[in-house]
Amino acid sequence: HVVAEAVLYHHERWDGKGYPMGLKGEEIPFLARVLTLVDIICWYRTKHPQDSRENLKVYLKSLAALSLDPHLVEALLAKECV
Repeated sequence: HVVAEAVLYHHERWDGKGYPMGLKGEEIPFLARVLTLVDIICWYRTKHPQDSRENLKVYLKSLAALSLDPHLVEALLAKECV
């Protein structure tokens, strides 16, 4: 049930402009927020395979508080995982 919910809501946006339900912020299930972040990183790496890690970091920061949970972005970047 938790995984199905994450898949269903992974196109929701932190600012409430996503779909299917227009959920906002912490209304979005945590696992869906994580899946959204992973999905965007995978998309970026596929479309921009030669880009530096720094460019990816800048891109993720630009989406924090719009599409992405800013706390998750901050935590990921603090760990130097990307």
